[in-house]
Amino acid sequence: MHPSNLSPSTHTGVSFRLMVQVLLFFLMQIFLTDQAYSQTTGEPNQVYSFVDQVAEFPGGQEAMIHYLASNIHYPTEARNKKIEGTVVLTFIVTETGKIRDIQVSRGIEKSCDEEAIRVVRSMPDWMPGVLNGKKVAMQYTLPIKYKLS
Repeated sequence: MHPSNLSPSTHTGVSFRLMVQVLLFFLMQIFLTDQAYSQTTGEPNQVYSFVDQVAEFPGGQEAMIHYLASNIHYPTEARNKKIEGTVVLTFIVTETGKIRDIQVSRGIEKSCDEEAIRVVRSMPDWMPGVLNGKKVAMQYTLPIKYKLS
């Protein structure tokens, strides 16, 4: 399912389309799935940026887009001010698939930023990243686009 095919949702009687787009950085992470980070230190709590297999939302990218579109509510204040843009979150997917340390790398407005964090925090456990056949913690970047229609 492509984000532009998502049907409009209704929130408090106002129809809007929330499009979720995967930006270049996210695509770059997918491209790098075949490239391994060549050295492992074996240190506990090590967080990797490059792994053999990138951490994945259960069901893959399409399932994540559906999850985001179904669970994000366009904040009323932002909608009334006609605020649109992309919130970029970074977080760690642990070796057990839990999400932790969610941070806003680039925000657009406080209520949109907080809503993006709320939805990512509510996600089910992911399939963790894999490096040299071992599950590892990895940093993940996720852009979430807010767009009124």
